[in-house]
Amino acid sequence: MKGLLSAICFLITSNLTAQSPWIPKQKSGFLQVGYSGLYYNQVRIDDVVTKTNRQTTDQTYQLYADYGLSKKVGLMAIIPLKNIQINENNQKQNLIGLSNLTFGLKYLMLDKASKVSIGINYSANSIRQNNELGLRTGYNAQTFQPFVAFGTGTKKMYFYLNFGYGKRTNGYSDFGKVSGEMGYKISKHGYLVGHLDFNQPLNQESSFYANEKPVFLKSVNYLDRQLFNGMGIKWINDFVPEKYGFVLSVIGSLGAENIPFSRSYNLGVYQKF
Repeated sequence: MKGLLSAICFLITSNLTAQSPWIPKQKSGFLQVGYSGLYYNQVRIDDVVTKTNRQTTDQTYQLYADYGLSKKVGLMAIIPLKNIQINENNQKQNLIGLSNLTFGLKYLMLDKASKVSIGINYSANSIRQNNELGLRTGYNAQTFQPFVAFGTGTKKMYFYLNFGYGKRTNGYSDFGKVSGEMGYKISKHGYLVGHLDFNQPLNQESSFYANEKPVFLKSVNYLDRQLFNGMGIKWINDFVPEKYGFVLSVIGSLGAENIPFSRSYNLGVYQKF
């Protein structure tokens, strides 16, 4: 049960996501190779959906690793590579580069029927940016995100909630984050999972938002004050029990500001070790 729960703590997106309170067993863990895609020509800015004159394809390829350093301490790392392609006035251009490299540390405080963990994630400013095209491969800032996670599970189901606070540098606004999952085992090796993700800007820093160049509003790549209330569904399945498996998910928005007007389509293949 713990092995599977660790494999599902990561929702395959380009930014920081929900984490469960479970950690892998000591000196064990898993690796996951993932793909996430956004395909859109509409953006939502200041509560208005606008069709742009460009078609944007935002693809993320990333490696995710989770490792049990001890019985109560887990380490996490995400290496994301972005390929953002635009088609504007029949001209195709793209920007390829790293997104925000992310590293995390988690401590299991309560290890009973219910689990409680605390931790912190750090995302580096490792992005590329093209001011002429209005594209960037991640947030042009460092991010520090402490969090606390609560969860419980049985042989058939699991549930957890994660509460976090994000501090971004370089004039980006801080944000609060609440996310969670509930999964139910509906086959011998498969779980059907519902996911909720709420990301709320808390304050506006300096004049970063006001000074954003208009060209960046065409694809709204990693703007300041991004609000996202999302809901998704996932299917997680071991195709070699307790060894290899895959994750499929689709995430949509219940409410959003300053982001692409598009669903996210995600695929991951993982190995437990």
